[in-house]
Amino acid sequence: MNIPTYVITMIGEGISEMLSQECINSANKFGIQPEIFPATWGKDIDKHFVEQDLKVFKRAQKKKEINPGLKGCLLSHYRLWKKCIASAKPMMIFEHDNFVLREIPENLMDKFEDVLHLDFASRKVSNYEDHTKTYHGDEVKQWCPKLPRLSGHELFNKTHIKGSHAYIIKPLGATKMVDWVWNVGALSPDLAMNSTAIDLRYTLTSFCRINPRYWMESKKRSKNSFCRPKKWKNDV
Repeated sequence: MNIPTYVITMIGEGISEMLSQECINSANKFGIQPEIFPATWGKDIDKHFVEQDLKVFKRAQKKKEINPGLKGCLLSHYRLWKKCIASAKPMMIFEHDNFVLREIPENLMDKFEDVLHLDFASRKVSNYEDHTKTYHGDEVKQWCPKLPRLSGHELFNKTHIKGSHAYIIKPLGATKMVDWVWNVGALSPDLAMNSTAIDLRYTLTSFCRINPRYWMESKKRSKNSFCRPKKWKNDV
């Protein structure tokens, strides 16, 4: 797939840079040429938060549900969404622990309007390893066809993507995401990308996955999530 592609990378953090290179190498095998996108992290978090004129989602602020890692991750995606709007072109966004598994068909671009998630399965299927090894075709489905009768954080929690490590976003979707976060407040990026904010679609096939060397099956998450950088040295 020949669209601008970015890998969010914590520049100066060795593990993040190593993971990003593995992500780039996996993408290159299928003709994708990603660029490194400097993540917001460390001392840059508060600076960028002020620059973007954002606020923390009220419940998250009260219960401290958005730590510096989550805030930096959200800001990294948010800055890319703005870049997508400015370019008026779709873009593919990877986090550093993403791994491309197979060729991503061009015809997927005609099957969604806002956001297309390229690996819905990491926290949804009982056997992630088996799922990622199997090709399930190029069908695209709507993430949440009918919204549950909930509100606020509970509604977002039931309708968001499971992991923001690999997706394609179009300018319309990016505009909706920027407006939503600016109005509602900052949450983790996967929680922010929910079906109340955008038309969220996903591929039945996992065209990408969490880097298999760092996937924790029992906990259904990556050892090197952006929200847990202080613990990385104990995990690798």
